[in-house]
Amino acid sequence: MGKPITGETESRYVKRNGSFCPFCESTDISSDSPELMDDGVEAVVSCSKCGESWTDYRLAGIVEA
Repeated sequence: MGKPITGETESRYVKRNGSFCPFCESTDISSDSPELMDDGVEAVVSCSKCGESWTDYRLAGIVEA
């Protein structure tokens, strides 16, 4: 098992557009087909190096209130 996801790790993951595993930092990751939600996209992502998986949420857009 890789290191736990901290707030700092989550921040780097988001800034780098989810391009690495937040547990072991490998870039050997893959995801299932994204699922559209009302407010964005959800996909399960897994790491080939450490075997961990996580759910990635992406904002689809914003609208003026």
